[in-house]
Amino acid sequence: MKAVFLSGVDQPLEIRDTPIPEPRDGEVRIQVKASGVCGTDVHYWRGILPLSLPAVLGHEPVGVIDKLGPGVTWLKPGDRVGVSWVQEGCGRCPLCQKEQIQYCPDQYNWMNVGGGHTEFMIARADGCTLLPEGL
Repeated sequence: MKAVFLSGVDQPLEIRDTPIPEPRDGEVRIQVKASGVCGTDVHYWRGILPLSLPAVLGHEPVGVIDKLGPGVTWLKPGDRVGVSWVQEGCGRCPLCQKEQIQYCPDQYNWMNVGGGHTEFMIARADGCTLLPEGL
């Protein structure tokens, strides 16, 4: 599959061939249909925000579920979904207990498995939102 990689600060983005990822327990594989380029992507590219490189950016993807990992029961292949930046918190820290997973220091987010500027991506099933028909 093709993916857009950031390999260095202020360097041109690179389109590379990379293996199609396989979903693990609680994850889904999504065939990406669109992925917005956000100011955050520019901040990573400019080196304003820290990021381990090389990386696939893109935290505003939408697509179609292609494959389910073990334990995923509420989604199915063919479902159209949007993917949250923060997909899961640790569930144990005080912030998660207050349902503020976006501040969890041990959160699971797109940086853990790669962003949406690719043909296929992995996401936590619980980090996906079903898209309504017509959208």
